[in-house]
Amino acid sequence: MSLKRRAIAVSVALAITIPSVANEIDALTMARFVEDSYLSDRLENASAILSGDVSLLVYRLRIYQIGQLAPEELRVLRNTIFALHGYSFESVELSDHFTQQTWYRPRQEFSESDLSDIDRYNVELILNYESSLTSVDHELQQSDIVGIWHPLPLVPAGYADRYFFNSDRTFRWVPSQMDGAMRMREIHGTWELSRGVLGLTVSGYRWSTGGELQQAFGSYASDYVIEDDAVFNMEQKVPVMIRIPVTDFGADTEGRLNAGLGGIVYWRGPYDD
Repeated sequence: MSLKRRAIAVSVALAITIPSVANEIDALTMARFVEDSYLSDRLENASAILSGDVSLLVYRLRIYQIGQLAPEELRVLRNTIFALHGYSFESVELSDHFTQQTWYRPRQEFSESDLSDIDRYNVELILNYESSLTSVDHELQQSDIVGIWHPLPLVPAGYADRYFFNSDRTFRWVPSQMDGAMRMREIHGTWELSRGVLGLTVSGYRWSTGGELQQAFGSYASDYVIEDDAVFNMEQKVPVMIRIPVTDFGADTEGRLNAGLGGIVYWRGPYDD
């Protein structure tokens, strides 16, 4: 399908308003963004990549995606990023694995400069998560977790993503208010703590569809903003388990409780719901 036909098909299928070129947004670029916005936030992306859909690595991975994987799967996922650029592996296990992939083309001239910014972000995200798995805080109690967790000790222009861990063992995760382009608006379910690892059982989520795409404005950090969309509650028919290792629980120099959640530092605080 040509790019033009693809843009038309996407805009019609997703029932979203594509601004005209007169509105300073190229219609074909925006149509591609529409498609991307539906693909990048899905719960199953990391597993889909391991199953062969490596095209999904053009998007930033998210903790709720990689947190579903076992340690050996995380290793493969991280090295898939290098394999896509032709890296030749010394590990016999990895070499054998990627040699079986039809897309793999090893080359002598590989350089880390070949990696895109998104590649580097994904590698670092996975590495930090892997590192956190080996340094969990085994002394944590359930009461240490209850509260609202935010990746900044203060709230600037808006909230970043937040975890809500309730005393009844239910949880919610909500994305950053400064990312106006996310389709995933909430993930919820139940939580438990075992040997320093949070197990989040996802029973449902809130998903955005339709709406109008506009260029970002104000304090938004995303390139585009989705407005006038419809948000639906979606049931997760087959529960998904996300593991969040908890590390370095304690107080900072100002007495504020913080901890590493999946390799990212969060503060527990009096943040509004």
